[in-house]
Amino acid sequence: MIPKTLGKLGLKTAYGYIEKDPEHNLPKLMEWVDRLAGDGPNSFLVQRDAFRTVINDPDNNMHQLLMNIFREVDNDVLKATFLL
Repeated sequence: MIPKTLGKLGLKTAYGYIEKDPEHNLPKLMEWVDRLAGDGPNSFLVQRDAFRTVINDPDNNMHQLLMNIFREVDNDVLKATFLL
């Protein structure tokens, strides 16, 4: 189990990376998540595949919504939500 402080630091680092360029950095972050999660029965493989489909397809409505959220929602609100 990851200690709570280490988990928060990881999320803060991930958010800082995403906020710089979400369109470009989300797929890279997903690769990182894939390496850490592995392929075991508790690795959320189906959910990760669904998320990967969304972030890699600019024509996908959910992709457009996600990018719109990063562009339109106040950065402090996003950060507070992401780091809860």
